[in-house]
Amino acid sequence: MSESRWQGDGPDFTIECAGHRWTLRVQSADPGLVCQEGPSVGHFLTLHGLTTADHRGERDWPFGEASSLLGCERVRHRVQATYVLQSWPELYIRASWAPTPDDHGFDLEIQVSNLSRGVQRGLEMTVGSFWIERAHSWLPSSTTETPFAPVLQPLSARSYPPHLCPDPLGLPGRYYAEMVRPGDCVRRQLDAPVGSPSAPRGTSIRHVFFGCDLEKGVVLRGRIRGRWIDSPIGPPDDELRRSYESFLSEPPPLGP
Repeated sequence: MSESRWQGDGPDFTIECAGHRWTLRVQSADPGLVCQEGPSVGHFLTLHGLTTADHRGERDWPFGEASSLLGCERVRHRVQATYVLQSWPELYIRASWAPTPDDHGFDLEIQVSNLSRGVQRGLEMTVGSFWIERAHSWLPSSTTETPFAPVLQPLSARSYPPHLCPDPLGLPGRYYAEMVRPGDCVRRQLDAPVGSPSAPRGTSIRHVFFGCDLEKGVVLRGRIRGRWIDSPIGPPDDELRRSYESFLSEPPPLGP
């Protein structure tokens, strides 16, 4: 795939992929992919926040409030952005978004490096996707109390099933799946609507990466894929399994 598929020089980029037009916003409250086609506004593979064991239980430091974009560029078929946290200037975060090889979705690769002499204990980074009906303006990154009831799903290295749901963008006979590699992710959180008539209706998926100590000079890497699958006759179990096996067999992207 050619880098010319991405349009723009930043901080916003656009691309046609998976049957929709997307905007990649690398300098927003939740840097990631946005699609405004259909009954819902979808935000996919966004950088949600970062925390450590010393601050466990507190709110993640959100990127929009606590980070600075050092730069962004198109590198071959992907867009790459580098961030530094204002309160942790020794931590560098690099995110790369790219269409999947079959053009049915997107990959996000994240890297976190530590330039300090100390050790960041139990570092965790959250990547999220969320979609909200157009009639509402609530976003997970706002200060409004979340109207969702969280359900935590611990993931093990032995069993790492992709998460499958009906197409968030509203196309019938279509499904959306998110998948991560064993060892990259330590926790998954699914948010389901509480059901109050006054609450915004939406859904979110969050994957928490790493969950380990980060020493000086070490780079943590993780990868997540969001993919759409057409299946007019029902949930695409066989295609989902093949897609996941293909994802696990692919080598990491070339380059730094």
